[in-house]
Amino acid sequence: MTWISSSDPLALVYIQSGQIPTPNTQENAEVTNSELDVAQRAVKIGEPVPIVFARRRNNAGGVLISPGATEARFENDSSNNIGVYYHLVLGEGQMGAIPVKDLFHGPCRIGSHSQTYNRRAGLWDPGNYISYISGLDFIEAPYYCGIVGNYPDMSTLSFYALYTAGVDFWKRQVHAFIRNGMYVTRYEDNVYGPSDSFADLVKWVYIKSGRVPEALIDNTGLASIDLFLRVNGFTCNCNIKESENVGDYLSKWAPYFLLKETRMNGLRGLRPLLPVTSGGAIDTSPIVWKYSFTEDDILPGSFEV
Repeated sequence: MTWISSSDPLALVYIQSGQIPTPNTQENAEVTNSELDVAQRAVKIGEPVPIVFARRRNNAGGVLISPGATEARFENDSSNNIGVYYHLVLGEGQMGAIPVKDLFHGPCRIGSHSQTYNRRAGLWDPGNYISYISGLDFIEAPYYCGIVGNYPDMSTLSFYALYTAGVDFWKRQVHAFIRNGMYVTRYEDNVYGPSDSFADLVKWVYIKSGRVPEALIDNTGLASIDLFLRVNGFTCNCNIKESENVGDYLSKWAPYFLLKETRMNGLRGLRPLLPVTSGGAIDTSPIVWKYSFTEDDILPGSFEV
């Protein structure tokens, strides 16, 4: 596996799609730019709201997202400079504030933004307000720019940038490095805030999906799993963009944290796949045998090595 250590979140873009060899400096710059320098994506009707789950601490953690736009505004001035506004849905729930240094238009840190929760960000009206100016090229921008909407239980962002006439960089995708994602009540300290614990995410999924009543969640077991994850250094920073069955999601994700889903005494939760000490660490001591099998315990012809 390739490891890249950097304080710049753009350094992470190159390796997010999988395990790849370390590129040289020129290749890294080319690939990074090509992946970031794309057209702004519009949110499609019926598209699920993403779950951005992250907590940056000890100079680690966080995810780079490319949110879709639900509304836009395009306008030009007398010199044909173009101002572009995008209204973006960051994700479900309340999220931490995004600093200026973590917002990008294409691969560049440019523009201004405002962020809010549980409502629409920004006070501008969506629409195409491009005017034809004699002697200058007409700017082709989308005519349908969405309508002002409500955004319950979502974190939203309003982005604005002004570009010089003749430059088409206004079409670029907005990217944001999320250091502190969706707020949940953490098992670690019972604080409502961002988390990187898979146990916290599982509880949130159980409750939010409506498939598991809160009374049937094994909170004691999940609290011990949270300790297991912290002691062994397993953190979860992710951007979930597709809808999925809860059972399928847990069966695929839990093994990455050396866990499996359990149903015991009517309660749903998680348990480690390996022996664990009382302090939450993986138990590496020799396994004590319980019983010794001999030929006398096996039916003749029923087993062979």
